[in-house]
Amino acid sequence: MPLEIERAQIITKVTRYQDEASRICGKRWADITQPELDFVDKTLDEEGFSSALVKKSHKVQMDSLNKITTTLTDFGIEYTILTSGESFTSSLDDPDDPSSSSRTNSARRQELLNGKKYDILISAGGDGTFLRAALENKSALPQIGINTDPTRSRGKLCAMDASSFGVALQRLKEGKFRWLKRNRLTVRLSKANTLGSSSEDLHTIENLALNEVFVGEKDPCRTSILRVRADDDAFESYKCSGILISTGTGTTAWSSEASKINPQDVIMVLRGIERVYSQIKLDNIFSNGFDAGAVSSAANEAASHDLLPPDSEEIQMLVREPIINPGQNEKGLCIWQGQSPSKVLDGRIHVPLERGWEAEIFVDPKKALWSFAFD
Repeated sequence: MPLEIERAQIITKVTRYQDEASRICGKRWADITQPELDFVDKTLDEEGFSSALVKKSHKVQMDSLNKITTTLTDFGIEYTILTSGESFTSSLDDPDDPSSSSRTNSARRQELLNGKKYDILISAGGDGTFLRAALENKSALPQIGINTDPTRSRGKLCAMDASSFGVALQRLKEGKFRWLKRNRLTVRLSKANTLGSSSEDLHTIENLALNEVFVGEKDPCRTSILRVRADDDAFESYKCSGILISTGTGTTAWSSEASKINPQDVIMVLRGIERVYSQIKLDNIFSNGFDAGAVSSAANEAASHDLLPPDSEEIQMLVREPIINPGQNEKGLCIWQGQSPSKVLDGRIHVPLERGWEAEIFVDPKKALWSFAFD
């Protein structure tokens, strides 16, 4: 069925050059003059950055954004641009100024959240920009990602680059696409008693995580102490460096990287086997051309078959380390017993927690993010 698009909301990012310029000049990007930019270049070079590379990346982003807006105009589609990005340093922004360089101002944010005003949400950046847009996209507004710099970003969540956008729009117009459902995580917080059952409802976090929710201490040097329950199983206590709860989309991201086996892991396991089974000698294995890298690659390839599809209503829980019941749970329950715990949604929304709080993390199919696939 064809998709009728009359108005589009573009979510773009703050480039590193824009952010550094705001930091150095102490003003918004829109107010910086050319002589001040010359001073910015000199300062960046003195600080050990390559101003030429930073400016080149900035130009690529701006050129791609120009291609996107030109394409929309050619198709007769109205659009608005919203710059929403995490600051690399400490950009100075006016939260109520529409031209603010880094943060979403309140008026335009409300406009974005009202999906009825737009027919499509376009993220112009990489996967990070797509995730930031998804965190704000709480309505049923369909979202499409455009990778503005494929040479620097993998863009696994992005459907195309800027030069292919026109072809994609034509296919949407002709109905030559299929809907792609990406389920997201809902987090419900409550106080817990000593038995782990909820004693007082607190609230549900309004932001939905597309990739994962990470739970751990704010100080990465401090051990996380928590009790974890998968579905209706018994609680298990852990001292670890944190826990990852991932959606189907997220099982190909941080969770996948965190659980990969490297060649050194293979060798350490073989050394353990040699200690337990004395008849097995590593020297014999290595003399026959044993390749630990090939073994680790084969193991990771086999593990990739356990990844969940984007529309899965199951979640994957990974306690660093190991993985607990990967892909077989519908919800996870955590109770924090550490010092300064916090919860992070998609690496961007930080929620401070108090000791003893309980969090239920689950998929709500009614709050899925809808995107597109082009076969």
